[in-house]
Amino acid sequence: MKTVKSLLVIPLILFLAGAVWGSVPAKISYEGRLVDSAGNPVTTSKTVTFTIFDAAASGNAVWGPESQSVTPDTQGVFSVMLGNSLPVTSEVFNGASRYLELNVGGEVLSPRTQLVSVAYSFKTALAQGVEDCAITNSSLANATITNAKVASGQFVKKIIAGSGIGVSGDEGLGVGQVTLTAT
Repeated sequence: MKTVKSLLVIPLILFLAGAVWGSVPAKISYEGRLVDSAGNPVTTSKTVTFTIFDAAASGNAVWGPESQSVTPDTQGVFSVMLGNSLPVTSEVFNGASRYLELNVGGEVLSPRTQLVSVAYSFKTALAQGVEDCAITNSSLANATITNAKVASGQFVKKIIAGSGIGVSGDEGLGVGQVTLTAT
């Protein structure tokens, strides 16, 4: 009866950080186009159920189902915000690939749409760790900050003592213990 001529994923995740500690919205913007079996745009309101799976066919549902009423425009194009009733958490994307399935008025559309990254989301992979880098300070000639050192607490610290304060420690050994002595 109905087929999807074109399904477009607009930004998978819209990340707008208004503050340093802002949170990622638990929603995904999605846009699609509905056409009938003859290729004509569907322009009447439809109930669409969205589910995210871990496979292109069969597989396990990792999010959803979430149903929404959509009203396509004259070309059959509609847009929704997934996560209005069921938040889309980061755990949904713990696997390598995710696929969005649409059920329009009781008919499951095929194939599922693979959810993919938007350009700047590749940079967020660094948020899961620390990018290894060499320190370019001559007094720390062979020092590096690495993901492993940060995870184990072995990273370089610099503490500058003020008047009446003594500082001693073993930052050079990477143990991360510092002693402050007040006189």
